[in-house]
Amino acid sequence: MIYFLIIAILILALLIFLLYSPLRITVEYRNQKLAIEFRCRFLKWRTKDSHLKKKKTDEPASKDKGNMPGVLERLTTFRKSYDGVRDIVDEVLDLVKNRAQFSGIFVRVRYGTGEAAITGMIYGAIWALVGNVYSFLCRFFRIEFPVVELEPVFGGKAFEIEAEGIITTKLVHIITAGLRSLRLYSKNKKEKGAK
Repeated sequence: MIYFLIIAILILALLIFLLYSPLRITVEYRNQKLAIEFRCRFLKWRTKDSHLKKKKTDEPASKDKGNMPGVLERLTTFRKSYDGVRDIVDEVLDLVKNRAQFSGIFVRVRYGTGEAAITGMIYGAIWALVGNVYSFLCRFFRIEFPVVELEPVFGGKAFEIEAEGIITTKLVHIITAGLRSLRLYSKNKKEKGAK
């Protein structure tokens, strides 16, 4: 019985040690592949791009890119889906507030629209977006200003993006925010089902 108690105390101490140890999440997007690495003391886990993508279903071969939704349609769809989970996102951001740190953020974008004037306007719009997103995130997290490299291609069409960054927090904060968001999600789902 005493050995069982000692083993249980050691396991509990190890769990508490891991829960309150710094968790370092490294996110990297290169060559259209996303890689995420989780490190917590002596534990390390890395995801592969194939684990993050949804399985492709058989799509008709006659699908042409001319019918792809435009930027405005995508933004409208994103806004509608965000409005449905706004309460959950606000609650999670409030829970994680000042408990997560973003560092080493690097973004490189090479783009071109084929028209020099539009490419130049997009250059200014991207910098405005970077400033707005940075100021928004500063309200919730400790964050360094990102290193952004924009490479406009004025003579043709192009779009390539590379990004990387490090998020540092504690596992206990992620678990608490996850459990709280699941509870809010189920509550919102019940309220929408009752309407």
